[in-house]
Amino acid sequence: MDDALIEKRIAATLEKAFGQGVQIQVCAEVPGVGTERKVHKLSIATPAGDNLKLFAKTGTDSQVRIEAALYPSAFGSDFSVAPRFIAATEDNGVHCLITEEVVGEPVDASNQDHVVAAFRALAELHRLGRPHVGTIVDIIHGPTTRVAHFTNPRDMFDRIFMIWGLATAFGITRDDLAIFYDQRVLDLVLNEEWTFVHGDFDPNNLLINPDTLDVRFIDFGFGEVRAASSDLMYEFNYGKVFGDHLHAGLRAYWEASDQGVSFETFRIRQAYWHASYYADVYSWKLRKEHLEDEDYCRGQAAWLECIRTGSRYIAEQIAAS
Repeated sequence: MDDALIEKRIAATLEKAFGQGVQIQVCAEVPGVGTERKVHKLSIATPAGDNLKLFAKTGTDSQVRIEAALYPSAFGSDFSVAPRFIAATEDNGVHCLITEEVVGEPVDASNQDHVVAAFRALAELHRLGRPHVGTIVDIIHGPTTRVAHFTNPRDMFDRIFMIWGLATAFGITRDDLAIFYDQRVLDLVLNEEWTFVHGDFDPNNLLINPDTLDVRFIDFGFGEVRAASSDLMYEFNYGKVFGDHLHAGLRAYWEASDQGVSFETFRIRQAYWHASYYADVYSWKLRKEHLEDEDYCRGQAAWLECIRTGSRYIAEQIAAS
């Protein structure tokens, strides 16, 4: 997209929100966002004489389309863990979403207070999103499209064995996967109520006010409707994004959530989704030529260990109960 088109779309969206006579004093691009979408920081003067600081996201890709539809149609202006919605427009496939600027900085994953606040905010996102599930499904998939993503996570493990030689190439056996087919585990996982999930729960997508620990989510382009625990599928053991503070964050999420299950059950669900995420990655990513490449197989060993780690944890929790 060229700059002139972006500026035209931003100006039209501001006019929709505030009427004619909006003065754009600053329109500064935020670097590193991508080519199919752009983000700009705005300083404007409204016809009513107000000076405002805003964010504008423009683009042609599906992520911008989803966000531009989610804010006005599902979130509304009072969705407390998202920036306040101002306006959204679309013209010839170019979408523009304008929100109020959030005062803050990316969550610091090495700061336990930040991590706890982030996980509590995720619980709030899931609680607020649940009443809007029907609307969100229509926005993301269309009114006649059945949601097919993650409807049965067990299918992810089934697909592992559809790939030539995976069990022997990576040392994954049916014994490693047996716990994922245990009916007790499936009952815990498949009976979880669905809600709206962010889909990219990462410190860079969380802006926190360091003085108040108030957290706002940005970048809802991977938003989806599925089980709440699946929003935590990328994090299971320590040493990853949230490091030593992951357990504190998970405990804070569970305390703030409305799942109505024990912490152990919540962790089993999270471990299942974590393992199923990696199972699903392998089910669509790998090809026969990959499996014949010894260097490639060695390099992916850590990912496959995620499946085993989740299996061991779930088996231990089931045995203890």
